Amino acid sequence: MIFLAFVVPLACYCLFLALVNRSRHPILISGPWDFAGILFAVSGFLVLGGPAALTGLHERWRMSWLLGQTRFLLGIGEQWHFWVALWVLYFAIVIGGSAALLWRRRQETSVYNIDPAAFDEVLNAVLERLSLETHSRGPQRILIHRRGVSANVSATETSGYSQMSSSSTAVSLPPVGSAQGASGEGAFMSHLGMELEVDMFPTMRHVSLHWHGSDRVLRRDIEIELAKALTQTSTPSNPVGGWMLSLAVCLFLLSALGLFAIIVFRILQLPG
Repeated sequence: MIFLAFVVPLACYCLFLALVNRSRHPILISGPWDFAGILFAVSGFLVLGGPAALTGLHERWRMSWLLGQTRFLLGIGEQWHFWVALWVLYFAIVIGGSAALLWRRRQETSVYNIDPAAFDEVLNAVLERLSLETHSRGPQRILIHRRGVSANVSATETSGYSQMSSSSTAVSLPPVGSAQGASGEGAFMSHLGMELEVDMFPTMRHVSLHWHGSDRVLRRDIEIELAKALTQTSTPSNPVGGWMLSLAVCLFLLSALGLFAIIVFRILQLPG
């Protein structure tokens, strides 16, 4: 049954990815929900795999202890609260680590089933529709702010950004490692808007957005308009959907075979 608990959630997650990547339009998913799907896929390993390993370790220790061949955990394994503490520690790490990763993913957004070139066009159209100004900060990194906001920032705060223009052109920023660059960048981000880092995965037809800054209203406005624009964007046939569907079918078949084997084994164990 542990085998089924490992395979079934993973198969369901692959089926979900298949449906997403076979849809007619790209789909935008927030970072926490995206990572929640990953947690569901590995839930069998986390919930049952770790405890099964701890149980096996305990049984192995008990057998060694009964045979007088104990070579590890001398003087500690005899105490029941040691094993309880191991279980508590394991689940604390799993729950705490999952919560921390979910919290960190708040700054990310995933876009499924879209070609990177098409995403560039959609994003530029959204930024133009919202009357936002953008400044390039290198490959796949842009600074976004509302028009006219830059005029309200003092000259000291913008001393490192004198090369910025009102159009979407590349700019040279102070090195982030320098004191002036770090303080200037913080002032810029706190007053002007957001920095957006775009990671593109052409083979998987996937785009990850990493948001840096404290202007949540600006980010919300961009994501709302981006979600609307994506519903109006048609996407060509995505091979990733077929890959994930094939993997999901194989996993479900494997689960069915495993369940059939368990049933046959239990029937053979019945007294004749």
